[in-house]
Amino acid sequence: MSTFGDMLRRARRDAAEGDWSPPPGTHNAIVVEGDAFESRAGDVYAKTRLRYVAPGEPDDGREWDHLLGFRSPQQAQMNVAQLSVYGLSDEQIDSVDDADDLARHMAELAGVEVEVSCKSRDSGDGVWTSVNFSRGHGNGDIPADTSGLAREPDQAGLFEAPPPPHKPASAAQHDADDIPF
Repeated sequence: MSTFGDMLRRARRDAAEGDWSPPPGTHNAIVVEGDAFESRAGDVYAKTRLRYVAPGEPDDGREWDHLLGFRSPQQAQMNVAQLSVYGLSDEQIDSVDDADDLARHMAELAGVEVEVSCKSRDSGDGVWTSVNFSRGHGNGDIPADTSGLAREPDQAGLFEAPPPPHKPASAAQHDADDIPF
């Protein structure tokens, strides 16, 4: 688990090197690393480092952070949902109050492929990142060649959610008959 000081040092280094944010819109990315930390005020935060996947584009391979806080009930509700979309189970998500447990679970996300939506912040600094859906299981193995992860015409469904299972009409009727009211 990274300490709050480690996170601050990394943020300062990124700022000195020219921190990068993806443009507004929908993008493919891969989770490079996941972590969690506790602020000096005792608030727990989760963080993923995302790598932009856009082969052939100048920004392919650039990285940015997705920070998720849990201070207010609204923030917690929204960011717990984001952790679920990343692929954490309900049991793993229950650890958002314990930075050490959450850090272990966040680390398991390395290698997960995601589609994200980015929106510019009103302040002009960085972007709001929202995970639309994920694919794959984190295992820490980040492929060096991410060209196969981009949405190409022949791979249009790579990040698409699977269609709901088809239920025959007779099964749907049977389910309705089982409702006790």
